[in-house]
Amino acid sequence: MADITIRADDAARIAAKGFACGYLSKGFNAEGLHVYTLQDGAPIFWRFRCKHPDGRKEIRPFWQAGQGFKLGEPLHPNGRPLYNLALLAGADCVLLVEGEKAADACTKRGLVTLSTGGASNATSCNFTPLAGRAVYLWPDHDAAGTQWACELLPRLLGMGCTVWTIDPASSGVPDKGDAFDWFAQHPDGNPFTDLDWECQTLQPELFEQDEQPAPYPLEALPQQIRAAVGEVVDYLQCPPALAAMSALQAAATVAQGLADVARDEKLISPCSLFLLAVADSGERKTTVDGYFMKPIRNYASAQAEVMQQEVRTARADRAKWAAEKAGILKVIEAAGQKSDDEKMAEQHHRLRQHEAAEPAPLRVPRFELGQGDFSFESITSHLHEGWPTAVIASSEGGSFFGGRAAENSGITRLAAALNVLWDSGSFTVDRKRADDSYQLIGRRLSMSLMVQAPVLRDFMERTESATRGSGLMARFLMGNPSSTIGTRTYREPPASWPGLDAYHRRLADLAATPLNMDSASGRLTTTLIHLNREAKQVWTDYFDRIEAESGGGGDYAALCDVAAKSADNAARIACVLHMLKHGAYGRIEADTMQSAVAIAQWHLDEARRLLVPAGKPLSQTEKDAKELLHWLQGKGWKDFTRNKLGQYAPGQLRKDANRRTAAIDELLRRRWLTESTGELTLFQQAAVAVSAVSAVWTEANSSADSKNSTDSNSNPGKVMPQQDISQPKLMFAQTVEATPPLHEPITDQLQWLADLEAASMEF
Repeated sequence: MADITIRADDAARIAAKGFACGYLSKGFNAEGLHVYTLQDGAPIFWRFRCKHPDGRKEIRPFWQAGQGFKLGEPLHPNGRPLYNLALLAGADCVLLVEGEKAADACTKRGLVTLSTGGASNATSCNFTPLAGRAVYLWPDHDAAGTQWACELLPRLLGMGCTVWTIDPASSGVPDKGDAFDWFAQHPDGNPFTDLDWECQTLQPELFEQDEQPAPYPLEALPQQIRAAVGEVVDYLQCPPALAAMSALQAAATVAQGLADVARDEKLISPCSLFLLAVADSGERKTTVDGYFMKPIRNYASAQAEVMQQEVRTARADRAKWAAEKAGILKVIEAAGQKSDDEKMAEQHHRLRQHEAAEPAPLRVPRFELGQGDFSFESITSHLHEGWPTAVIASSEGGSFFGGRAAENSGITRLAAALNVLWDSGSFTVDRKRADDSYQLIGRRLSMSLMVQAPVLRDFMERTESATRGSGLMARFLMGNPSSTIGTRTYREPPASWPGLDAYHRRLADLAATPLNMDSASGRLTTTLIHLNREAKQVWTDYFDRIEAESGGGGDYAALCDVAAKSADNAARIACVLHMLKHGAYGRIEADTMQSAVAIAQWHLDEARRLLVPAGKPLSQTEKDAKELLHWLQGKGWKDFTRNKLGQYAPGQLRKDANRRTAAIDELLRRRWLTESTGELTLFQQAAVAVSAVSAVWTEANSSADSKNSTDSNSNPGKVMPQQDISQPKLMFAQTVEATPPLHEPITDQLQWLADLEAASMEF
């Protein structure tokens, strides 16, 4: 393939050398000179890149002011231009990466690739030239790259782009790796066919849902929990759903460190639960949590008191070990200053022995994180240094959804960590000092939050790409119970609490069950609990039913991300219920799974009420449009004309042209239909294909003007693979049977490009 990298001219190279001479004299090496242009190729400014052998980088912009050059960038009244903007001529499909170095790695292989010039420039760039194109977002493999993609996705979708995204971890590049590193590993690779891309499109607007909440399925709770919940509800007069969610949260807190649940040999999950109650302040969640968490808190307090002397001894041992280490390091430093190699070798050996004798941390049972303590640092530090299983239970969920944790600068990192913990995965926590970094593995975390509806709505609007897009909100079991405020007259407490007392005893037993934990690392090893044959069938039926309803026009099509996690949550709930009855023994039975499915189904319906806009009753036009949509889907129609609908539309819509036209227009407005050259096309949930255009430099690119070309018939290049999006949030790739090869090198390129130097990137 032809190298289409845009090169700087001699004057810019000389200027770059002058500006960079200070860095070059300090051992930096010239690594690249990148020219930013208008769409017609006229240069606007340049950025030079230098890198030191120790890893330090310096990237500085400069621009031409009159007859000379100045450091900095000129003003960009319409937003900062994208790097490689001139390559857009005639390209309906482009790659978009973070840095110029990654972009150059792609353009050297003939791929039309633009860059924002770094993750931090995502909000300042002018993306208007990309409107209406197919854009492949390729972020770096780090937290900043994830945030970059999350910020760009809604902007590009809002401009009519078809956006394809990739999980950079699936590409096999190292941490902080990018397209440059991928091509270093795959010199002859084709990212369009070799990587797993997921198509993101604006989904059609669904029709309104019922606003009224369904009663919580108390009858689905096993008698052991139902009795305790009933006693608490009778006395506190709180919403039954709130009490049931609190009871489940307490059980998950003590069960999650003991067992995981296996639906099959590959589908294995912890029994951790993320619960979210959307309710007004004053619903008594804190009081309710106190009733159900009491035995767990009592056990933790008792253990802290019993282990006081052990804690003091461990603290003293740790201080002694740290002091001895500091002494050894001082001796090594002194020996180094005297060039005493023998002494240094002796002390290095002593240091290795000392490191091997580091005292194991004393882990005191403490299940709860502090109220409102939602920062990434506090959660990871607690799980690393303290008890390896924890719960965040708070009636002040606004501290999470409206506090510092929810700021865009931190929510992406926190959401990623919470997702991994929900899945019982592992990740590395980086610190400024390498010695302070650590890997978090074998930990368990549950959450039970309450938040007011306006706070949640504001949070979703501000951070949807980071939370809904990352899958965090999909993991929550949501509930929006009807309020009991204003109906709670005074009641005397009951003389006895037989149901709650029995539940307390069971929770206390599970809290006191020893964890299978490595004393040094704190890593948990849990028992695996399987489903019996009948329970597996109940779970499979639920999985298949929810999957079917997640397709276009289905009940859960608008929240397929949440629906995709519902069966997983059902298995987790079943494991918790099983643990309450049998402990970490035996197999989950069918009646337990049926109870868990009923609870998971209620939470899924609540999520639909919360996340899918509800409103006024449907108008006649909306009812007609909904009827027509279901008829088209049932018939399997994909492409048709208005005249054909006039012949075959159902019922009154066939007889009444005005109603039929209004229904069609309503489906067009809601994006269920598109219309082009007199033909209507029905939105297909199951498969979305890109047009047959290429992100490779072709002769068509050379002859096109700077506007977005609509002619993709001449030399269309590579056909993009069709992708199945029936299961969103999963990475997949369904390639076509035969993919045309990429173009051979082409020498005839734009005249202005031929005038630029095409030698080494070094300046």
